[in-house]
Amino acid sequence: MDTSTLQMALIGYQAERHKIEEKIVEIRAQLNGRSWRSRQASSSFSVDLGMRHASLDPDIAELPISRQAKYQRQWKRDGRCSQCGKQRHPDSAVHCPGCRAKARVRGRERMRRSTNAKRRNLGSMSYRESGGVT
Repeated sequence: MDTSTLQMALIGYQAERHKIEEKIVEIRAQLNGRSWRSRQASSSFSVDLGMRHASLDPDIAELPISRQAKYQRQWKRDGRCSQCGKQRHPDSAVHCPGCRAKARVRGRERMRRSTNAKRRNLGSMSYRESGGVT
C-alpha cells in the first residue's frame, strides 16, 4: 500500500472513533439519568462549583499520584481549601474557615496529649475562633 491510501484509512478510522466516542458519552449520560444534550452543553464551558466533580486540569491529571491528591493540588493552586474545596480563609494557607477551626482544635488537643497537659489555655486562638471549650 502507498502512503496516501494509509493516510485516507487513518482519517476514516479517526472519524469512526469520534462517532463511537460520542455514542459512549451518550450511553453513559443515559445511565447517569441525564440527557446527552445537557451533558454536551455543560461540557462546552467549565463552572467552578467548589465540588469534587469538577474536571481536573490536564497538567495535574497526568501526575502519578492519587485522585484525591490531584484535586487537593488543583484546589490549593486555585486558592481553595485543600480538604473541602471551598474558598480559602484569607489568613490561612490551606483551609476554609470551617476546616481551619477544626484543624486548630485537632492541633490543640494533640499538643495537650503529647505534653500531658491537664489545664486548658482558654486564651488560645483555637478557643477564641470556636467560641468556647470543646
